[in-house]
Amino acid sequence: MKNQVSGQIQHPCAYCGEEIPHYRSNKKYCDEDCKSKHFNQLQKEANLEMGRVNRILKKNFQIMKDLLDEEKNVKVKKIKMEKKGFNFRFHTSVISFSGLTYHNVYLLSWRDIEGEQVIISRAPETILEDR
Repeated sequence: MKNQVSGQIQHPCAYCGEEIPHYRSNKKYCDEDCKSKHFNQLQKEANLEMGRVNRILKKNFQIMKDLLDEEKNVKVKKIKMEKKGFNFRFHTSVISFSGLTYHNVYLLSWRDIEGEQVIISRAPETILEDR
């Protein structure tokens, strides 16, 4: 229902903006279809962001895996990792183990050492246990 003076909708649907028929103070959508579309849109936006983060994590993991190859651990300059596209801001967890701080990307870890270098290794067994 449009306000006769201003021409504005008094009770707009949160999704389509149309007037809500049979308006109640707790009703936000004009029908179930609009309600469903609104929540699908919110879910889609969340999934897009999660997909972006997962792509970065997968790329970080692959770079670490390639650099580690079959070794138990390897010392690498940060700049070398960055040139391959590694993003140090993205990791799956940070854990202190034996007085050292490990940044984990799934089952691989890196820890800072002297200068601009890191040691890449497989995640210590004890951090893989459920807490």
